[in-house]
Amino acid sequence: MKRYADKICKGLLFFPALWSWPLPGGCDAIDQQLERNMHVFAHGPSKPGNSGQTLAYERGVGVQAQMVVFDRMGHAYSPQRVALGPLPPPQAAAEPPLTEYPRHPKPPKPSWELDYSFTSGYREDRLNWNIAAPNYYPWFGHPNVLSELKWENIQSAQIAGKAEITSPGGWHFQGKVNYGFITAGKQQDSDYQGDNRTLEYSRSNNSADGGHMLDASIGTGYRFAMRDKEGNVQLGATPLVGYSYNEQYLTGTNLLQTVSVPSIFWCDNSQSTTPCNGPALRPYPGLDERYTVQWHGPWLGFRLTAQPLDWMELFTQYEYHWVNYYGKGTWNLRPEYAQPYSFKHYADGGGMTVSAGLRFKLTPAWAFDLDANYSEMTTNSGTDNTYWSAGYVTSQKFNRAVWESYGANAGIRYRF
Repeated sequence: MKRYADKICKGLLFFPALWSWPLPGGCDAIDQQLERNMHVFAHGPSKPGNSGQTLAYERGVGVQAQMVVFDRMGHAYSPQRVALGPLPPPQAAAEPPLTEYPRHPKPPKPSWELDYSFTSGYREDRLNWNIAAPNYYPWFGHPNVLSELKWENIQSAQIAGKAEITSPGGWHFQGKVNYGFITAGKQQDSDYQGDNRTLEYSRSNNSADGGHMLDASIGTGYRFAMRDKEGNVQLGATPLVGYSYNEQYLTGTNLLQTVSVPSIFWCDNSQSTTPCNGPALRPYPGLDERYTVQWHGPWLGFRLTAQPLDWMELFTQYEYHWVNYYGKGTWNLRPEYAQPYSFKHYADGGGMTVSAGLRFKLTPAWAFDLDANYSEMTTNSGTDNTYWSAGYVTSQKFNRAVWESYGANAGIRYRF
């Protein structure tokens, strides 16, 4: 309104009747007067207070209108047509200041996770160990490998059970048991007169299609997890510590002598220096050799999980083991050895186990699992105690043992 009052103040020469107004304060006074005595109409003038159609127009749109000025008595003077510019846009009401930060929906709190899985599959193992010559053959030269046993292509059908429990706070517990029924395999027993497996004087190749495999392990750790907005674990990493027990119960049957060279080891008199003839090259019935080995000790490792899709999960686990090795054998066709245990082995060593798999979620509770695993353990040198039927015990160097295993399983998982 003040903008229009300034125009009127400067154009008073066109309104002589207004010269008699007292003008204390100059144009500012006119501004105040016109604020009270100036009106804009859409159609013709009317007195203030009289009914008349006043101009109505949208904000932001300029229109043509008439401006009429009244004196103190209410008399209107000649109307002036003016162009009204657009009104300033309305200002939004000031928002009240925030008294607290806006709240965002929080993901659901983690709950207990209890998973149980049952799988079955195939595994294959191999084991070999060897010993050095004893000290009671000083005339023999002490070959660093006197006798070596190998079990190869030991095939098993196995079943496995596993339980995993994770607390809402992130603590993870796991336990698993595998049991394998040996269905096929081969055994080889070789003896040497020279160092580094030279001058082989005896070899037998036998069947090893009996026995079993047993693996058990427990572990615990804290899971670090990245979750989505629904609270599902998208990435998980769990450092682990645990303890494991692995057992192989191996056999040797259907003996077939394939190498036989004259040697003093074939002589009944251990003081003999003249080689004696060994057994003929042919099958020998009645062989029932047994060898049981145990690997047990603590391990450290980690477990990684990832869920790239809602219905699929990937997982892998690595463990490094420190093991104690204990083996005991029965050689039933050697009358000079004691029965039921002809010798025992003691050593320590280490190795690793790695596994990886896929999990396909069928429902929120049920899933289908596929996994593969590989293990390798090796001992340091240790002790071989040989038990003789005459009642005495001799000791010699146990060089080392090596065990390798790999397998694959498929089965179901249920989450409570």
